[in-house]
Amino acid sequence: MTFYYSSGIALGIVASLLILLYVFSKFVPKKNLLGLGVLLGGYSFTGYVVHWIYSQGFDFIKHNLSYVICYVLVAGLVSFAVMYRVGPAHERTMKLVQWFLQLVALVLVYASTQYTPFSIAAVLCVLIWQRWMSHWFYSIWSFFLRP
Repeated sequence: MTFYYSSGIALGIVASLLILLYVFSKFVPKKNLLGLGVLLGGYSFTGYVVHWIYSQGFDFIKHNLSYVICYVLVAGLVSFAVMYRVGPAHERTMKLVQWFLQLVALVLVYASTQYTPFSIAAVLCVLIWQRWMSHWFYSIWSFFLRP
């Protein structure tokens, strides 16, 4: 449940930025030479914006921290309200998300080192632990923690 709401809120904050970008793109004229220049120079402008965020973005956030916090809070609250209204996904969907995240984690464990035999051994240890050993471990753990 926590993953559902936190990912929904994060997606809502990012999606609100994309909606603002879409609204601003509608103001760009597409029929004349200026609009063509804006569309062709879009990659250069994107590179400039990425460079600006890297060089001065943190300073901008530091000076306008109250606006940034208000934006994140409002977008997060709206996203939470939508996620609360829609409700959590079905159990099968949650299982698919869990399996996908586990697969991504295994790929990241494998790619975390250049020494391939160690990566394969680590992935195999994780798979063996998850498939067989975790059940035994939790059985023994719960036996000793009984009141």
